[in-house]
Amino acid sequence: MATPKKSSPRFRERAELLDFLLEVSRITSETLDLDQLLENVAGIVKEVVPYDLFAILLYTERNQGLRIRYSIGHRNEIVRSLVIPMNEGITGTAAATLQPVLSGDVQHDPRYLNALDAVRSELAVPMTARGKLVGVIDLLFLIRCAGTGGWAWLRAPWAMIGAAWWLWLVFCSL
Repeated sequence: MATPKKSSPRFRERAELLDFLLEVSRITSETLDLDQLLENVAGIVKEVVPYDLFAILLYTERNQGLRIRYSIGHRNEIVRSLVIPMNEGITGTAAATLQPVLSGDVQHDPRYLNALDAVRSELAVPMTARGKLVGVIDLLFLIRCAGTGGWAWLRAPWAMIGAAWWLWLVFCSL
């Protein structure tokens, strides 16, 4: 009798990617209300990445910077008034370079713009459509964790593919 083979890591990654894309597709098709859509996205990101503070910042040509469009945990005065110029802070660096920026210890990172003293780590992931900047997803953590295996999910191929798929759906719904 043949013994069943264990699934390969590559197959598991593809299965995880498919599950993630199906969940993103389901969430983005549930509503045409942008505020509700962003709230749903924050929920699915929370399932994958245990952030403490969350923001989706959109790029505005008029201000030549990023403004918070949706947030969890940020003070109202920051949400209302903050405009982050390109190349300023971790978020502005991610926007300018169109590359994710991870700071494992913001207390020793000169790029960090202090929004809350308790923050220890930050991950900023740019959102693009057709090669142009749309905005940045910014995740803040109250613990230093970038040097641990807790960031291994970032290396998974589904992370960038899922983010690209989600951005395309959001961009098309605007």
